[in-house]
Amino acid sequence: MNKTFKVIGIIVIVTIISIGFFACKNGTIPCIHTGGEANCTLKAVCTICNEEYGDFLHSVENWSILKHPTSLYEVNHELGEESGTCEICASIVIRRLTIENYKTYFLRPPENPGPIKNSTKGLPYYYDGDIAEYRSAEDTVFTGLGGLATGTDIVLWRRRDYIDLETDNQAWRFIPDINEDYFQIKSDYFHFSYLGDRVIKLNGTTAEEGMGLILAFSNVADDSQWWRLLRQSDDSFIIISKTNPSLGIAVMSEIPPSSDEYYWHNFPTMQPLDTANNIWIFEPYP
Repeated sequence: MNKTFKVIGIIVIVTIISIGFFACKNGTIPCIHTGGEANCTLKAVCTICNEEYGDFLHSVENWSILKHPTSLYEVNHELGEESGTCEICASIVIRRLTIENYKTYFLRPPENPGPIKNSTKGLPYYYDGDIAEYRSAEDTVFTGLGGLATGTDIVLWRRRDYIDLETDNQAWRFIPDINEDYFQIKSDYFHFSYLGDRVIKLNGTTAEEGMGLILAFSNVADDSQWWRLLRQSDDSFIIISKTNPSLGIAVMSEIPPSSDEYYWHNFPTMQPLDTANNIWIFEPYP
C-alpha cells in the first residue's frame, strides 16, 4: 500500500515539473519563474523559459522620508513612503515606509539630563520679560514654569547658566518606553521633588497644528506624552508626537507688540515638519 502511494507521489511530482517546464515554452500554462538577476536597467531572466520577470532592482544607499505618516495608525499600517536616488542610473525610487525602516530615521537620546535648545538659524528675536529686552530665539530652551502645578505651559526661554540639577527647571531627561521606540520628556527638576514626576505632553489628546504643550504627571498609557526625535544633520532633531508624526514642536518666533504679551509669544507649538523653527539639539550635562 505504502509503495503504491510512493509511486503515485513520484509520478505526480514528475508530471507537475514536466508540465511546468514544457508549458512555459509554449505559453499554455504560466511559468513559475525562477533564477536570473535583476539590476536597475534589466529585469531578471527566468532560467526555465528565458522570459523577463519581476521588477528592476535599483541600488539606493540614502533614503529619505517622502510621505510622513500622519497618525499612529498610519505608522503601524506602513502607509508612509520613502524615496532615494539609484546610484547607477539616477532614477528616483519610491517604496513603502516599513516600520523597521521608519525606526532608522530616529535618534536615541542620551541618558543624562540637560537642556533642549533650539538650533534653527536666523530666527527673529523674542521678548525677555525678566530684563525687558529682545533676545535671539536661536538660544531658547524648554523651561518648566508654574511652580509645581500640573497643566501649566512650557515656555521657551534663554538658556541659563547651569547651577544645580535640583534647582534647574530647564533640565530634561528622555525616558524610553519598553521597546525604546518612543520617549517621555521628563523634567529633571521635578525628578528630585517629593511631589512626583512631571513630563511634557500635548495640550490635548492628538497633535494638531498650533497646539501647545503642558506639564503633566507621568502616565505611560497616555499617547500624548510620548515623542520621537527625527534625525537631522549634526545630531539635531525634530521632536514629533506619537499621536501625529507629521507635526513637530516649533518655536513661536513672532515679535510681540508689547512687553505685556511676551509670555504668549514664547510658547512652543505643534507645527508642520517643514517649519523653519523646529530644529533642536540636546546638551546633556556631564
